[in-house]
Amino acid sequence: MVTIRLATPDENQRWFAEFSQRLDDWYGGLGAATLSRRVKGWADDPGELHAMVEPGSDRAVGFLAIAAREGMSLVTDIWVEPAARGRGYGRAARRFAEEWAAQHEPRLGIVVSTDDAAAAVLAADLPLRVQKMVKRLESPALPTGVTVRPMVDAEYDAWLANEIEGYAADVSGSGLLSLTEAREMSVKAYGEMVPERLATPGYTWWCLDTDTDRTVAAIWIKHTFAPTMSYVYSVETRPELRGRGYGRAAMLAGEWATAQAGHGHLGLNVFGHNTVAIRLYDSLGYVVAEQLRST
Repeated sequence: MVTIRLATPDENQRWFAEFSQRLDDWYGGLGAATLSRRVKGWADDPGELHAMVEPGSDRAVGFLAIAAREGMSLVTDIWVEPAARGRGYGRAARRFAEEWAAQHEPRLGIVVSTDDAAAAVLAADLPLRVQKMVKRLESPALPTGVTVRPMVDAEYDAWLANEIEGYAADVSGSGLLSLTEAREMSVKAYGEMVPERLATPGYTWWCLDTDTDRTVAAIWIKHTFAPTMSYVYSVETRPELRGRGYGRAAMLAGEWATAQAGHGHLGLNVFGHNTVAIRLYDSLGYVVAEQLRST
């Protein structure tokens, strides 16, 4: 039987150093060392760290990091040292997390870095809610067949209203929040992110036009996400024009804009239910870096 107990202060220090290094190695290998906010989030607001110990001793062979955050019991890390794997420690940690969630926030979420096959297996039965993807850019160029231009102020209000509603629908559709909750969250989030509208520092907005249609698609990018990475905050094609390649063109425009900002990587979030977008990003060469799966 696996024993799980609260980690000691020394074990906390050991786990945090190893956890930080594992994420640095993984994201650094993608060329995006600062992509994950999990380390900073845990440092700023630690949850509970639990140690899995060997039978007949008190030596920790693995750790479970869990916290009540954003309406769920969120597992930040499940890790078992390689020599102890295959002995049921991971499964015991998953059961413990479920019991912990029942006493705190009933909804259970698990964050998985996708190079961690063991952790991925432990969360595989949970629906995919959202995933981070990243691409290393190689000499990006503007797409052909469209004109790429900055968004102008007269277009902003309509764009913002559509974004607020669209983001709320995505969050709700992913199963993370109800539509009412998602709308409230979306209004608040956009108000905080872009208080100066198009003049808000660190962002660019690009529109794509054709000879026959104005603004067939638009992409919004943050260029201060990380030292070497820009981040797609939204990409949208006019509904009646979807399926014509404009979403792909908008992403290529975003890659070009990222290079213009001096960055070599572009990252994004995509909700798990948006299979069309996931297929697009896969086809463009984006790599899955991290997933959130939850009940």
